[in-house]
Amino acid sequence: MTDSLLPRMQQEPTAGFGLVPLPLAAPSAQKLLSIRLRLLQAEEELRVGQWQRAQQCLVSARTLLDKAEPSASSPLVRSGLTLRQKQRLQVYIEQHLNRAIVLPELAQLLNLSYSHFCRAFRQSFGQPPAAYVRGRRVERAKELMLGSGLPLRQIALECGLCDQAALSKLFRQVSGESPAAWRRARRG
Repeated sequence: MTDSLLPRMQQEPTAGFGLVPLPLAAPSAQKLLSIRLRLLQAEEELRVGQWQRAQQCLVSARTLLDKAEPSASSPLVRSGLTLRQKQRLQVYIEQHLNRAIVLPELAQLLNLSYSHFCRAFRQSFGQPPAAYVRGRRVERAKELMLGSGLPLRQIALECGLCDQAALSKLFRQVSGESPAAWRRARRG
């Protein structure tokens, strides 16, 4: 190791060369020290015009970084949907409540795998996608029951359900009472 590198290795790392700080699940301190040494050597080689040697140092640092395994004590961070993805889903669901909405169709809308979509949806909305869609169907039915004089069979079709019986069953599961009783109590 050259004498000019030793004092620089003992300095605190800076955010130079466009590098960002490492995440919490970082390699061990010894591996980080080796990677840092290789990067400093590459920087020194670049200063004296040794491009090939600098490239070799960078490749070596990259190899060390690629082989580094995340710490077992750090949990994996899972994230939900972005705000834009959430808004896109909400708009899509609202526009298509009058027909069957299948979950793979929603995952495809966001270009996500089905399993990742379901996990991210649950984290973002606090419930599974199917429960969210059922809840939106019931809310739409409530809006239509209060705002229109449509019969329940027509409201069921407007909410993407096959008939009045399906509406009654779903409505009772979510709100605890039948649609007709709910409508009478609110219109009274």
